[in-house]
Amino acid sequence: RRHTRSLCDWSSDVCSSDLVISCMSVGNIAFTPLCADWGARVVGYESSAATASVLNMRWAFMRGAARQHGLLTATYRSCNFGDASTIFSNGSSFHSPQNLLDNYYSVFSGAGMTWYKFDIWYQYMAGASMFYHEQGFDEYWKPGGTTVAGIKEVQLSPKGKLVDRFLRTTASEPDRGSPFTPIAFLVDYAHGWEPAPFWPNSFKNLHEHQDRFLYGDHERMLEEYFWTAYYPIGPESEKPMTATNEVFVPAVFGDIFDVAYAYPDVSKWKTIDTYPVVILAGDIELTQAEGERLAQYVDRGGTLLVTDGALSGPGVNALALPHGGGFREGREYRWLLDKQESGSTVRLSGVFRYKPIAREVGRPLAETPSGDVFCTAIDRGQGRLIYWTIPRGMTIGKQAHPVFSHLLGHLSRDVMPIEVSGDVQWLVNRTEQGWAVTLINPAGQYKPQQGIVPTDFRENRSVTIRSRVPITSGRDLLLPTDALQVEEGTLRCEVPAGGVRIIHLRPLKPRTK
Repeated sequence: RRHTRSLCDWSSDVCSSDLVISCMSVGNIAFTPLCADWGARVVGYESSAATASVLNMRWAFMRGAARQHGLLTATYRSCNFGDASTIFSNGSSFHSPQNLLDNYYSVFSGAGMTWYKFDIWYQYMAGASMFYHEQGFDEYWKPGGTTVAGIKEVQLSPKGKLVDRFLRTTASEPDRGSPFTPIAFLVDYAHGWEPAPFWPNSFKNLHEHQDRFLYGDHERMLEEYFWTAYYPIGPESEKPMTATNEVFVPAVFGDIFDVAYAYPDVSKWKTIDTYPVVILAGDIELTQAEGERLAQYVDRGGTLLVTDGALSGPGVNALALPHGGGFREGREYRWLLDKQESGSTVRLSGVFRYKPIAREVGRPLAETPSGDVFCTAIDRGQGRLIYWTIPRGMTIGKQAHPVFSHLLGHLSRDVMPIEVSGDVQWLVNRTEQGWAVTLINPAGQYKPQQGIVPTDFRENRSVTIRSRVPITSGRDLLLPTDALQVEEGTLRCEVPAGGVRIIHLRPLKPRTK
């Protein structure tokens, strides 16, 4: 926090200018809350295919800041895969062989058109206020031109066709609604974390001190928490990279998260009460006012998840966290909400340290096989505090303890009016007429940085959409001729490999404004 204050003098003048929109690629996670605080009216992201792009996660950070500060959001669409780009024009391009070791832009290079299609529709449904296309000059082209192919007229390029369809479709049916994201991660506004940095320290080394702000437990906790929330990004990042596998991630919990930011000035905590569940992530030095604001959130009906070791400062006392005993060590645990007739299952984990919590403090959620409680839920006012005593929620090997995934499953249960099962990326929007469910299937389209491959339609995915609110019909915005059937609140469909579907669900009675 002290470091970001030193940056504020020059940054606030730039960010508050009507002529500047910050659209960083690497670093947008760290600087979005700072730009918002410095007076930016629009926060943005340069989308591309790169390590740890995880577009749904980056949108959670950006959308949370935009909602908290009342800002617009911008998409800067580059179509880059690393620093190779898909381009359909010879102008302003590095497309000849001598550029192969540096930049190489061509029809066959870069992220490709499946990525482009995904990016257009996902970012639109995720809440983008505006698009800027870095290679917008190539939405028209003249294919062919040799003796065999013949001279072709100027026409829409593959990019242009995608953009043309998007503009026509959204002009005729503009009701995209707003993303329904009931769970917020609360991080410090000066958290500094970026999962794929150019420098091995926080804030992209903007401070120019390579020996300072080195990655430690704070950054590791953030990575482990978000890699759990957006699983399977971890396993995907271990595979050979394609244009889509680290960008469009079929997160196991769905795209149900936002990120909210803790500022010392609690008047900036404008949206925290709109989230039924808040998860504290990363280190936060709480002022007295911040601690009291969190306690107020719980008293008013919110559910707050707090981990031992991440909070410091005078505001911690306001939360009245339970006192544990001295540290002990374990390598097995029981998740007590998963009880079978023979009792809850003993599960293995990495070796972890914990402080035992008195059983009578609250409702035990997790314990060691010997009966030591290390995670408990405590009723406070109209809300609930969940506290666990594994430092920062990580094992001694610095991996997220498996209890965190249990907690995410427990906290996300029943908070979504619409849920999706099937190995696809999904996002739910509340619209004027009901609900819209975006379904993206990145499987079967494994484009490399240079070249193209055929789509493997054996990777089509079957999807089931279940609604807890009454719905009568479903219609695909992009394939309206498909006769979708709703039976007892359930709709089943197939998402082709490399395909996008946006299913509009209609309730018994349309929403009233």
